[in-house]
Parts: sequence; structure tokens; C-alpha cells
Amino acid sequence: IINGEDAVRGSWPWIAQLGVTWGQKPFCGGTLIDREWVVTAAHCYHDPKYVPMISGRASLFPQIKLDTRTKDNNSLLWGRNYNNNNLSIQQLDNDIALVKIPAVDVDTNDYVNSACLEVPDVSGTTFTKDSTCFTQGWGVTENNTQADILQEARVPLIENCAAESSYRESHLTDNMLCAGYVNGGVDSCQGDSGGPLVCQEETSGRWQLVGITSWGFGCADDGYPGVYARVANYIDWIKEKIENN
Repeated sequence: IINGEDAVRGSWPWIAQLGVTWGQKPFCGGTLIDREWVVTAAHCYHDPKYVPMISGRASLFPQIKLDTRTKDNNSLLWGRNYNNNNLSIQQLDNDIALVKIPAVDVDTNDYVNSACLEVPDVSGTTFTKDSTCFTQGWGVTENNTQADILQEARVPLIENCAAESSYRESHLTDNMLCAGYVNGGVDSCQGDSGGPLVCQEETSGRWQLVGITSWGFGCADDGYPGVYARVANYIDWIKEKIENN
């Protein structure tokens, strides 16, 4: 996260890390959405040996963890029509993956809990540019080093990204959304991929998972806010996969 702040332990209890072995810095982030399921970016599983580890602390090496597992031990489900063979911008459409984990390894408490999924209202959108939204991760910071403490950053939703930013319409699909600042300065970055973009409901105060950190041109660069997979487009897919697996 570029120009974020240290997160307080327990602020974001659904955050997960993807790494190879415990104690190694994570390659990607993820979000616990159920006792048995982590959602992340499909491109994080370009190398299937990365496994989810549930974080119960803000520091990089939490005590609550999953044993190291391989793709063969986990149930890995790529987003519909996701193309893992070519990581061009166009192929980052449907950049979402579900990873099944043993529920016995996830002890929910004040520091570990699942995130709510965004359910769009009749108009098709729940949150706007005025909503309170945050992204989190252990990725690269403004110091060009990976964070040891979980970082958080407030990033507003950008409702018409192609019009307001320097991205071309050909860069973006309906399965993507932008969040951050058109003038740059604050953004997710390498190592934050797969992590959550959550927004707070005004009435209930609940945080809902709105996006999955996916890609961008640079980090916090002028004209290029972060691009996230639009979770609302995958609610039915997520429910179907969880019910049938």
C-alpha cells in the first residue's frame, strides 16, 4: 500500500496472506468469506503452490495460521473464463479465485472473521464515490519495501473510471472497478494483489467486500488509480461454488 497507515490489530479480521511457507513474506492477499473459503485474485495463482494463511494480527507473521499446503490439498477454483496462460490486461478480466481451506484451521474470534459480500441493490450499485472504502495489504510501500505491518488506506470509488482517469475503455471491463485518487498519491501496489477493497454501509455500519485488488499502471501514479475485480458481479458464482464444493 502506497502512503497508507499501520492497521490496528483486529480492524480487518478477514485479511489473509498467500505465501509459500510460514515466515516468508506473502506474495498476495486474500479475504476470508467463510470458515472454509478465501477469495483472492486469480493471477495470484499463476503459481499454484501459494497457499492461504489466515492472519489474526496486524504484524506480518501472525500466530494463527494454516499448515503449508499445495494446490493438490486445496480446492482451487478460478473465475469463470479466466485465462491463466496470458497475463495481458485483457486476460485480467474475471480476476477472481476461490480457495477452499479446512474449517478446523480457522478459529473465528475478534481478530479472525469472515467478510460480508456486497449485494447490489435494485439499481445495481450499493456504494458510491462518497462511500467510506478501504484497501489493505502487506505489499510494497512508498519506501519501495514490503510492509512488515498490515497497511490500510482509504480509497474512494471512481464511478466512471474510463472518463475520469487515463485508462482507455479497452483497458477496463464491466467486471472491474477503480478506486483511489486520479491524481495519485495513495494506492495498492505489488504484493497487495488479491486483497480486499471493503466499503462501509451507512445504515448498518457493516463492512462489505466490494473489490479484489487486481492491477494498475504503476502504483499511485497520476492518472492511474487501482483496478479491482468487481465482487458484485460474482456473488452468484461464489455462492454456487461454495454450495457445490
